[in-house]
Amino acid sequence: MKPRILSIITGLLTGFLLISSGEYLTGKLFPLPKGINFSNKAELIAAANKMPATAFLLLLAIYGFASFAVGLTTTLVLKRASVANNDMESRNEKALSTSWRPAIICSLVFTLGGIINATALNHPLWFVLANVPVYVLPSYLGYILMNRK
Repeated sequence: MKPRILSIITGLLTGFLLISSGEYLTGKLFPLPKGINFSNKAELIAAANKMPATAFLLLLAIYGFASFAVGLTTTLVLKRASVANNDMESRNEKALSTSWRPAIICSLVFTLGGIINATALNHPLWFVLANVPVYVLPSYLGYILMNRK
């Protein structure tokens, strides 16, 4: 498997697991009212609108942490796979300087999913807007930290 594809798959799995775990934790800390019918979108939206701002801030922190881990993971996997495959092109400086792409691709996938989820449940506008930088910037930071010499 090509190193970049492997790093993207690994990054998506890492992000999915961390975000799912974090959302589960948030649900335990800020439970929905009992008796909510999860099939009824109107009930879910009403319950989500009653969530405290602290719950949304915790979600943003979780998304940022997961995205940072995605940046670290994609870059690490790309480097390790390139060395293991003895891929000389990926080892040269020009190829390493473009290895940010897997981290950003993963973060854009999570950004799109986050925006779709937040708008579908009518989350506050500030939360929807914060979804863009909270995924992309930490992921790029993870790439930078893992790619330092």
